[in-house]
Amino acid sequence: MGFSNNKLCVNPETYGVLRVCGLLRRLPTTGDGIAFIYKNTIDVQRVEDTQAASFESLHLSFLSGPRLRLLVVNRPPSTSISVFMEEFGLSEVITLREKLIVLGDFNIHVGLNPDRSGKMFLSLIESLGLVQLVQDPGRKSRLIDLLLTLERDDIVTNVTVSQRLSDHDAVQCNLSVPNPHRPFKTFTFRSIKTIDIDAFTTNLLVGGAATASTLDELVDQYDSGIKP
Repeated sequence: MGFSNNKLCVNPETYGVLRVCGLLRRLPTTGDGIAFIYKNTIDVQRVEDTQAASFESLHLSFLSGPRLRLLVVNRPPSTSISVFMEEFGLSEVITLREKLIVLGDFNIHVGLNPDRSGKMFLSLIESLGLVQLVQDPGRKSRLIDLLLTLERDDIVTNVTVSQRLSDHDAVQCNLSVPNPHRPFKTFTFRSIKTIDIDAFTTNLLVGGAATASTLDELVDQYDSGIKP
């Protein structure tokens, strides 16, 4: 995995990526948008929602195992908190009966000594039946990277904040859901022990491999005369 021309690159055979560009940013920046990187053994699809005016979001539905919804949120600090409170409270995904995880950068401090906005947000999520599970600050001394679940759900455990990956620390947790099925692959190979060395040498001479002057010619001769 890496970056090329500011674009996220992953191994297409093992990982997939779903992303939302920074739609709310007016100025060019390298720190906007949302990306969800997942193993391709996980059956997940994006749910198209109406984009809110005060925050970016990526709504995902997991199709294997127990029904689970994931809502990744990014609220730029320049957007109105009052508008965000209203839009977040009316989000359809919160009203669904499926298990739910909401996480992201809310840019609202809810840790020790929260300000007025933090207290209002904590009151809002309580009224929605949500609980906030991150206990340690992830952005200097501010607890703004949050992980919310419904009170009735018991699928998130061992929430920790690890070393900094960028200007934010990483929030990690365990999910109490079944592991996805491992994919099966079929490989065809030649048993070296069964090769007749004399016959193989004859095939090389008959195929004219010694006369090839380029790699392409050698490959063509192999395909036409040497390969069984």
